[in-house]
Amino acid sequence: MGHSRTYEAIVLRTYDIGEADRFCILLTRERGKLAARARGVRKLTSRIGGSLLPLCKTEVEIHEGSTGFLITGTHGMRGASPHTIEKFLQTQQGIELLMQLLEDDDPLPELFDLTEEFIGGYTEGTALTLLPFTVRLLFLLGLLPHIAVAGMPKDETEETTAFIKTCMTGEWHSLPDLSSQSNRRIQSACDEIITQHARSSLRATAVTGAIANAKRG
Repeated sequence: MGHSRTYEAIVLRTYDIGEADRFCILLTRERGKLAARARGVRKLTSRIGGSLLPLCKTEVEIHEGSTGFLITGTHGMRGASPHTIEKFLQTQQGIELLMQLLEDDDPLPELFDLTEEFIGGYTEGTALTLLPFTVRLLFLLGLLPHIAVAGMPKDETEETTAFIKTCMTGEWHSLPDLSSQSNRRIQSACDEIITQHARSSLRATAVTGAIANAKRG
């Protein structure tokens, strides 16, 4: 016999299946990443369909049975809507990193908080953009080696060291500015680590790169 529980969740991705069902990839505070089916939520009469869209944060009631996880209800909802195409693309890159790097059913409450801040904090003046999010994500997953061996040059600059250490603590209010060179160094190191651990190539990164190249052209 199955059992039901309520989880605090962020909807990472959704996939339409069948005539009216939706398959949801959730990041939960209590269980980490979960995949659950929501039956009939694409019908106009559904009361919970609007809460089960990408980037929404909600409390979900999940029944766990022999066939997997089934979403039976939601309570409350808060969504995030990036205001510019650049912020939208960064959000998609962050979500794809979570999809690629997280294991199922592995709770990391600090990572849940980080994701909530990253997704929900996209307003003007917010410090938490993709690079600091990525550095802290890798740190929380235990994938960020000591900065001296993280693919960085031996003559690591003071600002780069300060930036990485601040990302590791999550104290975004004191995040130092980076020069273009230091930004590239850190991004390159993160990309190398991600390539080693991701399940496949990151599509969102390729799309963002193509758009950036088009702008430069």
